[in-house]
Amino acid sequence: MSAFEVDRTILAIIVAGATLVGSILFPRLYPAAQRGPSCSELASPIGGNNRSVLAQDDSGQPDLSLVLSMDSTSVRQNAPLRVRVTFVNGNVGPVILYLTGQRTPLSNNANAIGLRFELTRLDGTPLLANEATTDVLPGTAPTWVDPSLLHLLGSRDRCSEQYEYSIDPGVLVPGDYRIRAFYRNVNVGTQRPFGPFDPTPTATPAYFNQGIWTGAISSQEVRFTVQPLTGAP
Repeated sequence: MSAFEVDRTILAIIVAGATLVGSILFPRLYPAAQRGPSCSELASPIGGNNRSVLAQDDSGQPDLSLVLSMDSTSVRQNAPLRVRVTFVNGNVGPVILYLTGQRTPLSNNANAIGLRFELTRLDGTPLLANEATTDVLPGTAPTWVDPSLLHLLGSRDRCSEQYEYSIDPGVLVPGDYRIRAFYRNVNVGTQRPFGPFDPTPTATPAYFNQGIWTGAISSQEVRFTVQPLTGAP
């Protein structure tokens, strides 16, 4: 073996080692890497027979979890409330998320479909309990969902969405609060309905639903303080 070949081997080992160290340290040194890309910008699943077999194995439950965070736990009374929710896929297969693309509500409606936030005072009083909720799909029977509302989150991957709420200072008065994120879906989806003028599909479908993730999960609670207009920063 020539000296050049030895140098190439050593270089390859160094590069591999640096890559391994970087993959471990990068998320810790750069917090955005822990959040992943925007969930709403993830591609829609291709559909049809193009689906991971691993995604059909539910032995890894809970396969999806939520992590909630705030840029600051001290908020001025008239300042917008900013929160970020991260979907973490702990499964060996991808999951398909249903996100309406509409404003995610602050609501205590446990039957709402999609993502919502529940905001309460530490004394347990709910806020904005009657705010409009996300779309509620009709009934519990599977129905076809527009693919533009579906987003494919890869195996062992994560994605995040950030939201900002401007709440009337008369409602979000100075004091201590808690907020949690909830995500719920009961519709696994069905094959796209074909109309009388649609071309007849030529391939026999391997799946009879859209494989949308179903279940109900919640994040940890995050506590924060609303400061009066003339109070601390």
